[in-house]
Amino acid sequence: MRKGFAALLLAFALLAACAAAPEAGSVPPPETSASVSLQPESTSGSASEESGPKPLSRAKELPVSSEPVELKPDQWEIPPNPHYQGKPYWERVWWVHGRVLRITEAEGYDTGEPESGSSGEASPLPDLNWDEYWDTIDIAETLTPQYLCDEAGNLLYPDIFYYIYFREDYLNLTNKEETFFIRYDGTETDLPRLPVTKAQCMEPLPDGTCLGYLWDIPIHYDREGNQLSVDTTQYQLPLPNGAVLDAAVKGHSLLTEHITPYLRDHPDPVVQQKINDGLEEYFSSGHSFVNGQGQMTGISHLTFSADCTGHVLHVKYDEFWRPFRTFSGDWFIGHILFDLNTGEVCQFSDLFADGEGAKRLIYEKASEKYADYSDYSPSEEVDRYFIPSYFFISGGSVCYETRWTFSRSKTGNPVKIPLEEFAGYLDREGSFYRALTQ
Repeated sequence: MRKGFAALLLAFALLAACAAAPEAGSVPPPETSASVSLQPESTSGSASEESGPKPLSRAKELPVSSEPVELKPDQWEIPPNPHYQGKPYWERVWWVHGRVLRITEAEGYDTGEPESGSSGEASPLPDLNWDEYWDTIDIAETLTPQYLCDEAGNLLYPDIFYYIYFREDYLNLTNKEETFFIRYDGTETDLPRLPVTKAQCMEPLPDGTCLGYLWDIPIHYDREGNQLSVDTTQYQLPLPNGAVLDAAVKGHSLLTEHITPYLRDHPDPVVQQKINDGLEEYFSSGHSFVNGQGQMTGISHLTFSADCTGHVLHVKYDEFWRPFRTFSGDWFIGHILFDLNTGEVCQFSDLFADGEGAKRLIYEKASEKYADYSDYSPSEEVDRYFIPSYFFISGGSVCYETRWTFSRSKTGNPVKIPLEEFAGYLDREGSFYRALTQ
């Protein structure tokens, strides 16, 4: 699953400087953590075949298209924004739908309004229940606040935002609390405004309703912001007994959204509940984005993928996490297997009569595949290295996440070994093996 969206789960894709929407583009800030890309990133081509930068005034000679074009300083003579008065700043300039727009870092921009008096230091963490704390996080700790300016550098819209998506007739802005639309002249519209917990990006529809996106899942909302439908098709996995593994989606803040699995339509409600209880426990046990005091320490994108071999359901837990004020992040990966007949969790020890021999074969194959990187010596004790959650069954093969020990990878690089190669180690009378070969 997530076939068309897998690339967006790479850490640096989460930090991408530009994402695109179905008929328009977007300009997230340079520390983007949760922007939603709905189609591959567009390329902006050369502004001119002439040598040397061109005056910005000549940008109007560019063709008007639905795709935004970034006007880069090495191709265009972009005058400094006069509201910075020589102060270094971050700014990107775009040609979009026949207009030149500046997307400008808010910090240091002189709006003519009195200073708020903020010291710029992070506020102390409030003494709150964790569930109450989600919406109090200081977004400025991890994202870049921005202003929308015209070609001359003057404000088109007075308030700070964190993401902007270029639509054909509207601009979709997202601030700490809401995602909403404005016109290209900076005026408000009567289109729906949605909390960021419902949508971190929106697309208007001809009837005045809209699609809101949490990660890559579109949710249809009416004019009042009520949910009409949600499309989780890309995450759904039909199973051999008529059941379906489906996805639930929840936005916690502008920084964090979770897509988690649940089972439906199983012929045995008791087994279905048992599997769902196991999935809920497994997907709520990580919380890599929360420290020991239950406080938020970064951004988090939790998703999953799944497949089925025989009557064994394999679900992969996949979370990207990035601490505040950093560009790099880490992946938290794990695997869980269920017997669809009983609802029991399938363990490594349930499949192999000779677990030590099976581990050694896995490690020998991993060391062979990644011989240039591996720190492991097959003569060493395998239990010292074996991590149960890195083991899984997929496509009829025994798989193991090699990660850093073997392949210098943070994101897995599993070694895959056909089940028949474990012939001498298998427990063929066990329920795990019978479910696999059913």
